[in-house]
Amino acid sequence: MEREAFARAATRVLDLAAGALSPRDVPIQTLVGHGSPARVLIEAADGADVVVVGSRGLSGLAGLLLGSVSAHLVHHCPCPVVVIRHPATA
Repeated sequence: MEREAFARAATRVLDLAAGALSPRDVPIQTLVGHGSPARVLIEAADGADVVVVGSRGLSGLAGLLLGSVSAHLVHHCPCPVVVIRHPATA
């Protein structure tokens, strides 16, 4: 899929997901970027209060470890990072 078409589709999905969140009084900034996920997120985090990411949802021994993107963010992000685990893997 070409990059622009992918970005439009990703933006639609992201807007729907952000619109479903509550409470509405918490400001949420969304971004569709291209490149290394950790690098894109760290660049976007400049000036942010917090970065919230989800886990991959692994279970068992692998579920006890952070993914490579989460681990990189925790160590290099310019603001606090919150990693949310799926309830089935928590």
